[in-house]
Amino acid sequence: MKKLLVNFLLILFIGCWSSSATIYALPDSARRSLGDALTKEQWRQDLRHLSKELPRRHKNAFHTVSREAFDRAVAELDAAIPSLQEFEIIVRLQQIVAMVGDAHTSLSGFPPKTFRRYPLSLVWFGSELRVTRTTAAYRRALGGRVLKIGESSVADVSAKVGRLVPQENDYWVRFVSPGYMTSPEVLFTLKILPDVERGQWSFEDAEGKRVSMEMSVVSPDEKIEWLSTLKEVPLYRQRQGEQFWFISYAVLRT
Repeated sequence: MKKLLVNFLLILFIGCWSSSATIYALPDSARRSLGDALTKEQWRQDLRHLSKELPRRHKNAFHTVSREAFDRAVAELDAAIPSLQEFEIIVRLQQIVAMVGDAHTSLSGFPPKTFRRYPLSLVWFGSELRVTRTTAAYRRALGGRVLKIGESSVADVSAKVGRLVPQENDYWVRFVSPGYMTSPEVLFTLKILPDVERGQWSFEDAEGKRVSMEMSVVSPDEKIEWLSTLKEVPLYRQRQGEQFWFISYAVLRT
């Protein structure tokens, strides 16, 4: 089987009702250590391979999207690749895979670890997108409601970002999409923000006052000192840098 030439760990899960197939590639660290940077033509080869193998391996790749619409998206990306940055290609690939409308068919690990983030954690509460964590520099946003990202309303941002989420229901989109909204690479590719280094965010604070902030991005390896809306951080978020850990509790019997 032809090996995909991608420079981040790409595991493509193809949902086949009761079974699935995977396509593996070299991880980013290994490829870069070999000095093997992808050319635009190699990205186009990957795209062609994806467009061929996904429909072949999926039980029914066109149960949600038409073959014509899928092929048109592939052709548009193929033509655009020479003018795109690497992260834009990755985001656009995610869009194409998400068109299948299957939560088990996705680019695993998207957004990749090389993508940066804004120092925000966002959660949907009904129709409101609120800030549950941020840093001291943006304290006024904590607990606030997001009104705009750049010049785009939350509704417009949600609609664009939602098309990146491989999904079968609205709940999964609402659960996953806030994590995508804090990615500057995603927001730039979707033309929500014009810059990948900083962006203008507008909030309604806890007192109902509107506040706009220019926020700077955080690198993937930077440790963030979070401020949280929670008085006590739940166990599942207390040691996010550790893969395995536990706490022992003494049980008192009376």
